[in-house]
Amino acid sequence: MAKPVWYPAATSKELGRAPLGIAFLGQRLVLFRGKGGVPSALLDRCPHRGVSLSLGEVRDGDLACPYHGWRFGTDGRCTLIPSASNAEPKPKCAATAFPCVEAQGTVWVSSTQERPEQAPSWPRVGEPGYRDVELLNRIECPQLQVVQNFVDCAHTGILHRGLFRGEPSKEIRAHVELTPEGVASENFGETNPTGLLVRLLQRGNGGVRHTDTFRAPHTVEVNYWWGERHLVTTSISTPETATTTRVYTRIAMKFGLLDPLLLIAIRPFTARIFQQDKRILEDQARQLARYPDAPRASSAADLPCLWVEEAHRAATEPDAAPVSPRVKDVQYKL
Repeated sequence: MAKPVWYPAATSKELGRAPLGIAFLGQRLVLFRGKGGVPSALLDRCPHRGVSLSLGEVRDGDLACPYHGWRFGTDGRCTLIPSASNAEPKPKCAATAFPCVEAQGTVWVSSTQERPEQAPSWPRVGEPGYRDVELLNRIECPQLQVVQNFVDCAHTGILHRGLFRGEPSKEIRAHVELTPEGVASENFGETNPTGLLVRLLQRGNGGVRHTDTFRAPHTVEVNYWWGERHLVTTSISTPETATTTRVYTRIAMKFGLLDPLLLIAIRPFTARIFQQDKRILEDQARQLARYPDAPRASSAADLPCLWVEEAHRAATEPDAAPVSPRVKDVQYKL
């Protein structure tokens, strides 16, 4: 049985007073705020006649079906049937409920009907000295290729040339670790990227520390440090279906007095980078669908992506072999 995992299902701003129907891990769910504004998640199907509960309304903290008005509580249990006589017992039915919490401006839903052990959180968000910005993107591409993209350093100087890096020119060493939890990579010998975005972030010609971490099945955390200054971009990819993915991103930074200016500047630059990635990923998805059995070549720079695929498969496919931990250093140009 798959281990329950918290996935972002909506931003807090998206979930207002009205029910919100969403695509989530190949299902349709409805999110709604019950008493006190606390969010809940149910399968978007009324157990009475199968109508979408997301077309209904919230009444007295319960979700009312738009067809016959049957109401369901935050735990999915039927609380009211308007047409039932006082003597009629309630039918033993319920809408399927999923554990749901709201934290740090995000509505999180469990991947199963079991509650994950640890509470969900965004790295560095809310910590002293850090400020953050939120982005949301929808990509017509499977989750695997999306998370691979976020650990793929080799593409940044080509696809994002001028915004983030220049073309590959300097030999670097990447230390890559594969564990049952995911993949961790750190680059050594990397100098400051030369793109416009980084010129806004760096001061002077000091060194940079850069790490990429994939936490199976859905999270990629990218860290850059310039001394005490720190930028961390965390992207969590929630599959809507097998071929579409919603990417929730938080960028947290600690640059002191520069924070307000950087928060304004970093959003459009990061949005532009995401749009470039989106165009390529959606094309890649179409090509993989056209040529599912075509062989794919790899170079040393692809090791993080290859190990991400292995860790992702172990976390998402019941019959997949468990991960065998490994460590390897590779050299390539960045």
